[in-house]
Amino acid sequence: MPKGLIKDDGCIAATAPRFLEDLGFSVRDDLRGLALTSFWHPPERPAVQDALRRARAGEEMRLKLDLSYIHERAGSRTVALSPSDIDGMVQIRLAPGP
Repeated sequence: MPKGLIKDDGCIAATAPRFLEDLGFSVRDDLRGLALTSFWHPPERPAVQDALRRARAGEEMRLKLDLSYIHERAGSRTVALSPSDIDGMVQIRLAPGP
């Protein structure tokens, strides 16, 4: 599954090339250091922060990501957030679903 890692401050630590491509980015795009919440509309960001907190605590969370907000690309993807084996990090991956 394409995936990435989110640091405890909510910023992107790493992304797999396939994950980038599936979200409409180039494999050359470096998203490290960007806040994960910046990929959602401002009114949705508190829910994303809550999902990150809950994922760090051990829950698997699913969020819908509107691709038109980050690109002029129609559609959306569902991403799953879950605790990572790397201390303090959250794994993000594409999840099946609308």
